[in-house]
Amino acid sequence: MDPYYILSAVEQRGYTANLIKEARRLNEAMVEHVAGMVEGDRVVILGLSFKPDIKTFENTHTLKLVDALKAAHDVVVHDPFLDYEVFEFEVEKDFYKAVEGADCIVLSTAHSTYKKMDWKELKKRMRGDLIVDVRGFFDAGEVEANGLRYKGIGRILRGLDKD
Repeated sequence: MDPYYILSAVEQRGYTANLIKEARRLNEAMVEHVAGMVEGDRVVILGLSFKPDIKTFENTHTLKLVDALKAAHDVVVHDPFLDYEVFEFEVEKDFYKAVEGADCIVLSTAHSTYKKMDWKELKKRMRGDLIVDVRGFFDAGEVEANGLRYKGIGRILRGLDKD
């Protein structure tokens, strides 16, 4: 939220903060960009919290992602910090129940517990094979070595980074 406060203060002084405005525009467009990367019917979103390893669901961009996906996909959200909160979408507290039958998994919040995933077990439980890493959190080579496809944001495409 800080960029919005800065924008307001700058504009009150009669200036325009074009770089901050453009950064905010790009950041807000990421929801549709990520939604466009998703494939399949059943999509599991990992992480609802606003920040990693903290239970705070206010101001989270994941809610916007759920809204963007739920018209065309069956969406399930997992977060290790979920207790008995009620949302207008499906949540699953058990990780392996959440990913059962998933066509696509989207990492939205980089909780440290997701680093400990058993990729082989995950692949067995999924119907599809796509991992969308919004945070650049997973090792693409490790994901692919376990028979899954990897799409990430802000990563050099494998094989294209060589002369």
